[in-house]
Amino acid sequence: MVVQREAAVRSALHAVNERAACNGLPTEGESLEGLSSALDQFRDLAEPWLDRHRDHAHAQQVTRSSSEQARRSRDNAHRRAVWESVGVADDALSSVVLAAGIHPDGDSLPAVILRACAGSGHAAALTLGQLRDSTDLPVFHPIVWVVENSSVLSSALRRFGRACPPVVCTSGWPNSAGILLLRMLADSGAELHYHGDLDGEGIRIASYVMDKTGAHPWRMSTADYLREVGDKPDGPDPGRISPASWDAELAQHLGEHRVAVYEERLTPMLLDDMASGSSYEG
Repeated sequence: MVVQREAAVRSALHAVNERAACNGLPTEGESLEGLSSALDQFRDLAEPWLDRHRDHAHAQQVTRSSSEQARRSRDNAHRRAVWESVGVADDALSSVVLAAGIHPDGDSLPAVILRACAGSGHAAALTLGQLRDSTDLPVFHPIVWVVENSSVLSSALRRFGRACPPVVCTSGWPNSAGILLLRMLADSGAELHYHGDLDGEGIRIASYVMDKTGAHPWRMSTADYLREVGDKPDGPDPGRISPASWDAELAQHLGEHRVAVYEERLTPMLLDDMASGSSYEG
């Protein structure tokens, strides 16, 4: 059985390599839609191939890290982000993004869902297929807050209810639906402000989101990190650290202190920013 599975995976990867050599990899699944699910199923066999391609993924800030981040990198969500970095996109149903407090104009399905959920004080879950069916998403929000962890979105809904400011959650590494929604909001004129974990993986996720969507860093500066570490100098290791494109000193201080500051720790401050409608950029 193992030999048969290995042969199946090798055959699939050979098809990917042939397609890449001839035509380039598909960016929206096309005939390879579902391949990532098959490779998830055979993760022990697929992992060496993923490891070899993480160097390419690193150029787009999608890579593997150590300790706690190593565990996170092996779940399906992160693995799918690596597949996306080499062109194998999520399918239209399994790629879902969470959002709240967004009131778009228009009668497209995403607009109707977002308005209905915002009006009732709930988060909306939009699929990639639903977003692809909408050519645009007219909004008049000057700022859309983007967070990495769903617990922050949940806290925002508990605090603000039906008055929740516009928030999008990437749920770790953003999938195709998340990137598409953020691009649509940015194209409509919204300014995206992103916050995530201050650790090695969090920096890579932030860099990826900013590169793909034009988002601005939000309370992710060296000053923010040192303030939190000063209050609580002990904590989980940040894992392998990459440079932060928005702050040249952040990686250095992470390396010196070896303490991760997870996003949930800053939740009260982030919610206060949302309430005031102004962001401390950095």
